[in-house]
Amino acid sequence: MTFGTNDFVVPLFVLGHTLEQVQLSISNISNAMVANTEELYEQGARTLMVFNIPPLGCYPAFLASSRIRNMSTVDTYGCLATLNAAIEATNTLIRTGLQELQVKHPDATIIYADLYKVLQNLIRNGTSYGFKEAFKACCGAGGGAYNTIVQCGASAIVNGELVQGKSCSEPRTYIHWDGIHTTEAAASFVAKTFLQGKHLEPSYKLAKLCSLSYEQFH
Repeated sequence: MTFGTNDFVVPLFVLGHTLEQVQLSISNISNAMVANTEELYEQGARTLMVFNIPPLGCYPAFLASSRIRNMSTVDTYGCLATLNAAIEATNTLIRTGLQELQVKHPDATIIYADLYKVLQNLIRNGTSYGFKEAFKACCGAGGGAYNTIVQCGASAIVNGELVQGKSCSEPRTYIHWDGIHTTEAAASFVAKTFLQGKHLEPSYKLAKLCSLSYEQFH
């Protein structure tokens, strides 16, 4: 299960909230995620894996927004440090809430999947895994550092010319698809990491539960 990303995307992009306003709601975000997890338990689920919120401060859509950049400092890796700090604080609350939920329901297996850490590692060390672009969106237009002036599938007039947001020629070398979502290649990296039981609390050998051929994960 994955929750929480839109709790940052919608307030910052759609509602025009400040980062300070979003920071005030992080306890509400984490409480809602834990409550939704418990609701699934009450409906009969007994093995639940909950993904935390990814490092959105490293995503092209956020980096390309001058309004959001002005709210945050930039770290040495090129990500928005203040935004990521708010997400880390939210994730800490989610982790604690799920641990408490596990104690409350010992007949369940509640797994905390650290998507934030997996993607942070990929973004920082992408070249070691065959990726060339850590911050530029594969699908979009406008060039520059993030390629998000024109969104994927959209068209707009840029410098007097009609420009369409199209896919890049080598999506497997990009981490980000359209500024908000990752590419299939990045998703494959995440899936393999979790299937191997890495960055899961408690560690859980998911691959043993399924008949999987890793050759299918390019």
